[in-house]
Amino acid sequence: FNVSIAEGNADIQVTPVATNSSAPAASPVSNGEGTEVPAAVNGAVWKILVKEGDVVEADQQIMILEAMKMEIDINAPVAGTITKILVGATDSVEEGQPLAIIG
Repeated sequence: FNVSIAEGNADIQVTPVATNSSAPAASPVSNGEGTEVPAAVNGAVWKILVKEGDVVEADQQIMILEAMKMEIDINAPVAGTITKILVGATDSVEEGQPLAIIG
């Protein structure tokens, strides 16, 4: 939303922002191999809770990132099988970077 605020007795307007066609950085992306699981924030991989070949449910926690002394849960965006883990424990990651692929 865009919020405009003015002094006095002005009319306050709140209007939705137009969406663009590209997906946000932290949205899951489906590629030819499956659905990528993106990093939600810049940080470091603290713990990987699954391994390749594991079957996961949608919203199941699969990794934990550490960012600014906080633990950030990374959940599977879809149900399926972990076909590839693209990072290792202690790796630094950037927001939106693929962490794993679910087929």
